[in-house]
Amino acid sequence: YTALFNGYFLNFWMWLYTGAASNLYWKEPRYGIERNIDIFMCLLNISSHFILLKYNVYSCSNYYLPKFLFYMGSGSYTNALLFGRFFKREDISSMFHLFFHIFMNASAITLYTC
Repeated sequence: YTALFNGYFLNFWMWLYTGAASNLYWKEPRYGIERNIDIFMCLLNISSHFILLKYNVYSCSNYYLPKFLFYMGSGSYTNALLFGRFFKREDISSMFHLFFHIFMNASAITLYTC
């Protein structure tokens, strides 16, 4: 909602669609079309956020904190995949997944409000 109130409508819709796709999948989590849509929307959301950040679309005077938070979130996502898929440590993977959400949301909020 921070994106909506600050005039970043594309970001608002991307986050809304990603949230809807995640809710559809996590309502009954199993491999299938819902999971693939959730993964696609997450990757599309992260990619668009990265592209908009890279090309300085936001009216932010200082990009250091949002970029730092974004890269911390990306690193957390990578670690979540690494520990969950390759090392089969769901407890550590879940922790990094939580960090991913915290860092990415903090990055977005600092971008939209600076």
